[in-house]
Amino acid sequence: MNSIGKWFAMVALLLLSGSVLAAEDGLLAQADKLLKGGKAKEAYVLLEPHQSELAGDQNYDYLLGIAALDSGKPNEAIFALERVLDHFVVAMGQTLSFAEKGLI
Repeated sequence: MNSIGKWFAMVALLLLSGSVLAAEDGLLAQADKLLKGGKAKEAYVLLEPHQSELAGDQNYDYLLGIAALDSGKPNEAIFALERVLDHFVVAMGQTLSFAEKGLI
């Protein structure tokens, strides 16, 4: 592939990833709105099918966990909210490591 082809492929990937992120943001915003409106079951139904692709995103996991908990699905809520906590444990460990080295 020549340099123009590589450049075009890179631009196409960037545009595609932007549209995926926008779709994800729209999904999360819609779920958040449903939760704030007291419609946890609807939020859970909206979020659950995207678990294989979005699990690990702390915003998604948080909304899914709250929606599951408020929908009477405590086991699903635990798994989603544990992923949120895992993110914070890793971040805290990194912060402590930087503090030990005097970087913060």
